[in-house]
Amino acid sequence: LTPAETSGFTSASLTRDQIGVYSHLLNIIGQRLALDPSASITVAGYGSNAGPEQGNRELSRARAEAVKSYLTSTWNVDPARIKTRGGLLPDQPANSSTPEGRIENQRVEITASTPSILEPVEFRDKDLIVSPPVIAVGSALRQQDDVTSWNLVLEQAGRLLYSAKGDGLPENVSWDASKAADKPRKSDPIIARIRVRNNRGENVEASDTVAVDYVTLQTMRARQEEGKLVERYSLIVFDFNSAQLNPANQRTMDRVKARIQPESRVRIVGYADKSGNPEYNRNLARKRCLEVQKVLGLSDDRVTLEPVGSDRLIYENETPEGRSYSRTVQIELVTPIR
Repeated sequence: LTPAETSGFTSASLTRDQIGVYSHLLNIIGQRLALDPSASITVAGYGSNAGPEQGNRELSRARAEAVKSYLTSTWNVDPARIKTRGGLLPDQPANSSTPEGRIENQRVEITASTPSILEPVEFRDKDLIVSPPVIAVGSALRQQDDVTSWNLVLEQAGRLLYSAKGDGLPENVSWDASKAADKPRKSDPIIARIRVRNNRGENVEASDTVAVDYVTLQTMRARQEEGKLVERYSLIVFDFNSAQLNPANQRTMDRVKARIQPESRVRIVGYADKSGNPEYNRNLARKRCLEVQKVLGLSDDRVTLEPVGSDRLIYENETPEGRSYSRTVQIELVTPIR
């Protein structure tokens, strides 16, 4: 960002993709420092400590100074609030024997005097479940031999949900609302309109409606109906080849633990980056799942563990940040709503 663009920056406008959030990491920190003048940070730069970087603390320090320069020049953070230092290898280095590991060690690490400066970005989205999900539309024409084309639209309160058209007789159309980008958002009925045209240029239109019962958590409680609240947490990152939670993750786990209710069901899915063989990575992912289960204080009958490892990479692994974010667990809480 430029200094002029910082006034329009908000973390709420970021994409839900973690790599996209990562690309704005310094802007998130810069904004939080601007909002909390009492906070300070330390930026530690590191290198691969191999080849031209062996023993080169000055290069490591220069990396830290580059971060400081961005925060001071772009976000107008007082330089006195940012300390820098340079080291050889990080305290928890990646595998220095591989090119990928050496690249990952060429990084900076930031610590803060106030934990809120480095808190994960939290998004609160509402999932919409459509039941039944499919609307089927058909037509019955008395005179069919002269129909040349047809056009169908599904609308709700003037908002287009779906459209289809074709030549000849109208086809029976099925619309799966659960997979659609535009879903019903209100209790207004869905109106299906079909228009057919004959070979003389004459148009005939017919319509029908489908009632919609739009239910929120609040209305479910008022009706005493059962539903479920689903919460997902995915920013719990482990160090290379480690199943131990670091202090920053411990704070995140405390927040997750506070959200678990006695009737909640918990699913923990563990992942690894592509380093190492698949069997080793599955075992490492299982250890990460077990570590999270232990910290959350959950008995075996309340949790499902899924150690995926590197069998399914959730981020591309050609970049250091992609490999880092792949060393994770994802936690899903499902709590009944009554």
